[in-house]
Amino acid sequence: FRERLDVQGQIGKFRWSASASNLDQNDARFDHSDLDQQSFVGRFDFDFSHDTTVKLDLYQVYDRAEINSAFVPPLFGPEDPNSNREEDVLLTAIEGRHRVAKWCELRLALSRFRQDPQFVDAPDPAETFDDFRQHTTILRDTIDLGAALDLVDESWIQLQTLVGFEFEKESVHDTSAFLSFDTFPPAVVHAEAREHRENRGVYLSNVLRLGKRVTLELSGRFDNNTAFDESRTARVAGSYLHTETGTRLHASWGKGIKEPTFFETFDSQFGNSAL
Repeated sequence: FRERLDVQGQIGKFRWSASASNLDQNDARFDHSDLDQQSFVGRFDFDFSHDTTVKLDLYQVYDRAEINSAFVPPLFGPEDPNSNREEDVLLTAIEGRHRVAKWCELRLALSRFRQDPQFVDAPDPAETFDDFRQHTTILRDTIDLGAALDLVDESWIQLQTLVGFEFEKESVHDTSAFLSFDTFPPAVVHAEAREHRENRGVYLSNVLRLGKRVTLELSGRFDNNTAFDESRTARVAGSYLHTETGTRLHASWGKGIKEPTFFETFDSQFGNSAL
């Protein structure tokens, strides 16, 4: 069963939209595979003045899932009647914009992401070893301060520049108890990990429009991460609009990076700190 409620409205300068849902799934393809999930998404905007706007975004999901087998896929193993996973995810973000001049708008964005997955599997006939338990808390706080500049604004040419600074702090606390086969006889090992990393980045983006046909973009970013080396990335893009047919041709080149997740780096069982 799934139920969902959506509301939206406006009172003067205050606008809102929100959605809440509930999902109940009972023993789908296999026994002991129930899923309960509740979620909420909301956005709230307020215009203090013609030049100042504040936006608040909320996102929360809680789910509890039964895991029906200690083996993957479940067709090849006995049913596990008491293995469960719970997870709570909450994202809160607030953004403020203020136009200080006709050609300059300042932006400040703050956000916090929290994730609490938990896995519990007590002993049963499907598994003769002790309890398996894992609880992880992941936090990510972000501050983004930037400015949008309309440096040139003529009928045949416009130049827009975006410049800013971003700070991000991530932390994880992971505790687990699991059966280790590194010793004989196998023994239950209790592990705990507390890690954090910070990233500081500056970015610059320029968009040049020549009439209605040509758009050129040049952007770059520099990041300094406490867990990784410094990185420099860039992107060059362009497009041409053939107005007679409405066809736009695009071309771009870019360089980027992808950091390992906290699970890939610091998980007490499967993490690799050398990544």
